[in-house]
Amino acid sequence: MTRVDLHCHSSASAVAGLAVQGTLGLPECATPPEEVHALAKRRGMDFVTITDHDTIDGVLAIADRPDVFVSEELTAAFRGEPQRVHVLCLGITRFCSRTDTFGQVVLEAQASGLPVVAVGEGGPAELIADGRSGLLCPEPLAAAVAGLAGSRAMRERLARGGLAAVRERTWDTALGRLAAGWHAALARHAAGAERRTA
Repeated sequence: MTRVDLHCHSSASAVAGLAVQGTLGLPECATPPEEVHALAKRRGMDFVTITDHDTIDGVLAIADRPDVFVSEELTAAFRGEPQRVHVLCLGITRFCSRTDTFGQVVLEAQASGLPVVAVGEGGPAELIADGRSGLLCPEPLAAAVAGLAGSRAMRERLARGGLAAVRERTWDTALGRLAAGWHAALARHAAGAERRTA
């Protein structure tokens, strides 16, 4: 079994989230990133990430190590809701929808240089070249995510492939494909009309 702590902070989380810590002027965490890595390894973690609040500065300090992937804990708010929430953004994007018709989140992850694991149906099946620009899998996705987490080379290869694929998705390309589809449809219609009148 692969082990990783997906929610830990370093001294880069300088602003305390709790009022008591803030009042006393204490940081969220005082542990330097290098020590977070050492502690995680001593506790038997196979991989290490740091999810500091609204910054990747802490994890970037150790990102050159082969067992580290970049993550962050983002603060988010919903319109009309007084309470903020924290969302963990891990270095692998997992897209579980089976009904999404497009998959904007897939393109956003690829444009951000993140490897993507998605259900091989709907929009993602059109956006991802399996094994080249992401992974398309049946549910559950856990085995694919674990395999990806265990292979830095695969993560980097899929991230590069995803970034290259999303760069090809320009307005000119999209409109060119749409126009080509319409031209082909009109040509088929015209050919059918000629056959009917002959």
